[in-house]
Amino acid sequence: MRDMTTRVLISLSIGLVTLLAGAAAAMEGTRREPPPPDEGLVRRVEERVEMLRKWRVLEALDPSEEVANRLLPLLSSADRRERDLSHQRERLIGELRRTLEGDARNEERLRGVLDALEVTERERCAARETLNRELAEMLNARQRARLVLALEEFHREVRDLIARVRRPPADHPGEPPIE
Repeated sequence: MRDMTTRVLISLSIGLVTLLAGAAAAMEGTRREPPPPDEGLVRRVEERVEMLRKWRVLEALDPSEEVANRLLPLLSSADRRERDLSHQRERLIGELRRTLEGDARNEERLRGVLDALEVTERERCAARETLNRELAEMLNARQRARLVLALEEFHREVRDLIARVRRPPADHPGEPPIE
């Protein structure tokens, strides 16, 4: 009887250790959701990035005062529209994710979210086409080419800065990136 009790206890202990190890491994694989961003801070940073972008555009184009007075509001308006549509797309992607994780039979809801995403994407394309058409009417070919290059360089620099901030510190290689 004592041998059997010892065997049962050993088996239970091994099972418990295995279960705990499996739970620890599963928890290690789960990803913590980052805290929601501070909306006020995000807006202030977006405004500063927009101001820096305007400065870069003016520096690259050296436009007349008349062109600058028409160009900057056009670019600001286009930026706001693009940001609004991007936020709308992010919201819809989150809704799509939640719908997929929820009731598997909710095909109608999935179709609705997918349709809304398609509309948002069409609006983004239409906004870009409108901006390009208005820029073509306002700027000559050389100015448009300089604008394209200046914006491309600016966006590359912003992406590089964001990537640098998100990298883990060199002295803590196992830590997740800063967010």
